[in-house]
Amino acid sequence: MTPRGRILKSRATARIAEPSSNAKLKVSFAWRLSGDYWIIDLDQNYEYAVIGEPSRRSLWVLSRAPVLPPPVYREILAKLPLKGYVPSRLVMTRQSAIQTPYERLDGAGAHRRSGASVAAKKR
Repeated sequence: MTPRGRILKSRATARIAEPSSNAKLKVSFAWRLSGDYWIIDLDQNYEYAVIGEPSRRSLWVLSRAPVLPPPVYREILAKLPLKGYVPSRLVMTRQSAIQTPYERLDGAGAHRRSGASVAAKKR
């Protein structure tokens, strides 16, 4: 979101890079950049996912809810050193109450996704 409150969007296409697990993706953006995104932890009910990349310079903790319960977040952090990440380098992204709208172009029958994502990113 911009300082003026506008929502920024980015479009990308992902393909499965390792079919045996479906956990490694190659993501390509419109401007011809691509990157490797690996699902390194996933809640059994899909309430959160932890996404990393091979160099371990970037990491995202994504959640269906704007805020993860503190015990769940602590559990995620405890697993990160085993995967080569340094939890103390994560920075929690401030979240707002905004939900991303999924609306038809004409606005009729507008749909909203319930929940937002929480992202923590390595400095």
